[in-house]
Amino acid sequence: MNALDYEVSPQEAFLRRRAELEAIAARDVMRLNLDPLGVVSVVLRADPRIRNLRAEFERSLHDFNFKLVDGLRDYALAFYHTHTLFMATAVPVRCPPELMQQAKPARARLLNFLNACAERGLVDEGRWKRLRGTKGYLNVAADLGLLASIALATPDVRKFEDLLPPGDLKRAELLARELLAISGKRDVREDALSSARDTRARAFTQVMLSYAEARRGVTYVRAPFGDAEEFAPILSTKRLPTRVQRKRPKPKPAPLDRQSRTDRALGAADEDSVANEVKHRPSTTALQPAEVND
Repeated sequence: MNALDYEVSPQEAFLRRRAELEAIAARDVMRLNLDPLGVVSVVLRADPRIRNLRAEFERSLHDFNFKLVDGLRDYALAFYHTHTLFMATAVPVRCPPELMQQAKPARARLLNFLNACAERGLVDEGRWKRLRGTKGYLNVAADLGLLASIALATPDVRKFEDLLPPGDLKRAELLARELLAISGKRDVREDALSSARDTRARAFTQVMLSYAEARRGVTYVRAPFGDAEEFAPILSTKRLPTRVQRKRPKPKPAPLDRQSRTDRALGAADEDSVANEVKHRPSTTALQPAEVND
């Protein structure tokens, strides 16, 4: 096994192994069900011990994928790199607070203006009955766009445009576009997130295959000593909780009603009485007649 440079960065390891990861068939990509940092930690600790067994592997194993095991450290570092990239990409796109601070008052002013026009019979207020509200920047953007388009498309309403601050209608349109542009960035982020998730899964697959092959060799050559786990510990099979499972509240025990508490107390009392009866019951040997010698 070639000596590996311990100063190599995770990014360098990823770039060196990228072609191998991309060559994995989609049907062979494993689902990530282990803690990524836990996997990397266990593999990197085991790697020096596994490399020290290289000579024994060559003497004892004839059907063994040395190339796959030689890349174990690289695969672990590449997996770590893809995980950090995924975590960086997973940061949600948020609307700047200052933009919402401008958009919500603009929506309110525009809505008040159209309501005043509706009272004068200039426009049908039913045209904006289905406003989405101010919760969420996409809802505000939709409302702004709708209200501005109604105002701009109704000539009678535009006669009273002076009731609005100068340029409010145009400003409402611009705010709506800026908010919708954020939604476009989120769509782009979803594509990047999907790509980062796939790359991480491929790196996970490769490090798992490499470590499994290494454990196979270690198990064989260390079988007479029974210490294979000290060289290459098994990775935890405990799966990571899903987002739904993390948010799911833990079930609380249902409170017992009066009848259930009474039944439980009676059951405990019965168990105590039986135990006391058994405790004080004389043994069969004590009941046997004593042997008398004439």
